[in-house]
Amino acid sequence: MDSLIPNSKSLSKEGERRLRLVQKCIEILGLCRNDEGEVRNDPRCRSQDCGWLNDDGTKGCNDKRALQFDHIFGGGSDERRKGLHGNPLYYEIKRHPWRFQLLCANCHEIKSKSEKRGARRYEKPATPVHELHEQQLKEEREILEAEWAFLTSKNRKMTK
Repeated sequence: MDSLIPNSKSLSKEGERRLRLVQKCIEILGLCRNDEGEVRNDPRCRSQDCGWLNDDGTKGCNDKRALQFDHIFGGGSDERRKGLHGNPLYYEIKRHPWRFQLLCANCHEIKSKSEKRGARRYEKPATPVHELHEQQLKEEREILEAEWAFLTSKNRKMTK
């Protein structure tokens, strides 16, 4: 069995089961059609921009240690918040593989950052525009008042 970790480490029963689930999900998401239309298993990064070159000359990371599951339409943070991670996520991938894709860690990070997605995007709600405008006006007024106070105090000293 293809292992994602070095053979020198021994896993618990739970660890071995989880490893089998991960490998099965990689196999499921690695299915694709070749030029002749035949379905084959080719687990690799599915990003068009992946610059990883493999030993066999193909493009797209195929190192299973670097592959991650990506929610194609987003929503992974929300699912993790609701408790869908670990074993339930693997079963979700088996049930609905079209919602996921394999990406290497680099491409996954780039995609997440470019779409401004992540676990902390809703923790602090955006400040309404009118509040930003009021705050900006308040700051400008404070600066103008400070400058005015400075100028008037300087002007008083000159007239004395």
